[in-house]
Amino acid sequence: MTFDEGGNYYLSNSFTWNSILREISRTFFLDFTTWSLLTADQYQKLTAPEIIVDEEVREFKSFTRRPYYRMRGRNVTADQAFDIIRRVDNVFRSGTSAVQEHADYIGSMNFDSWIFDRHHYPRHYGWIHADGTVGCDAITQKYPDVDEFIAEWFIKMMAFPYLDLVIAITDWDESPPSAASGFTYKCNPYDRTIPTFEESIVCGIWVHDQVLEIMSPKRTVKKYAEYVKLYEGKNRDKYLPEYYQDNGIVQADENYLKRCIEAYGLNADEELRKISW
Repeated sequence: MTFDEGGNYYLSNSFTWNSILREISRTFFLDFTTWSLLTADQYQKLTAPEIIVDEEVREFKSFTRRPYYRMRGRNVTADQAFDIIRRVDNVFRSGTSAVQEHADYIGSMNFDSWIFDRHHYPRHYGWIHADGTVGCDAITQKYPDVDEFIAEWFIKMMAFPYLDLVIAITDWDESPPSAASGFTYKCNPYDRTIPTFEESIVCGIWVHDQVLEIMSPKRTVKKYAEYVKLYEGKNRDKYLPEYYQDNGIVQADENYLKRCIEAYGLNADEELRKISW
């Protein structure tokens, strides 16, 4: 680590061995060569957030292909939801390089937003809702690990410091098991008892007050239950991926998408023609 008299920080080659920085760079298309010099203000911004990882999950790597998770969080305002959606939604992943390459665009790694895409199944869902609801029951990408969790939520926590949420990640592959599945989960082959959601939690993520915590299963169970009590709405179905599609609800229409594009200072009609949605 090298500092100059003005408090500016020189990254040198420190990122080359840091797996978390590599994940951030690769997934969010950040060029760390442009970070060879961080101003004192930039350095303070990067080091202000705190990251806490419980010893039990320090080396966490999922052996489940696409782990099922549940997220619950404190609602944000509609304006805050708009800012999050325009900066993370997957509709901008292809077609419009002007958005992809914009400094504001973050995207996603394991925790997706599919608010706009009409070709994705199910349609119109994501962890952030247009009305400000925070939470969903969904799945990650393949075989996530602790470095990916830290990389994704460190970036999001810095971009959206008002986020206050808990994610409980299970060892269920894509969906909760059902009694009809025929799988055996106990040593006794005649015992088809299915573990509860709480019993299946293997890791947790808690984002709050500029602190990112990767939690052990035990802590996750307790904290998730607390957030369900505090923030889960009366309409429990709203968190299901199929909710908006099955009920014919379009929570963010074409005009909303155009507003997102215009917020980047771009011509909405021109960029919209490049997007397959």
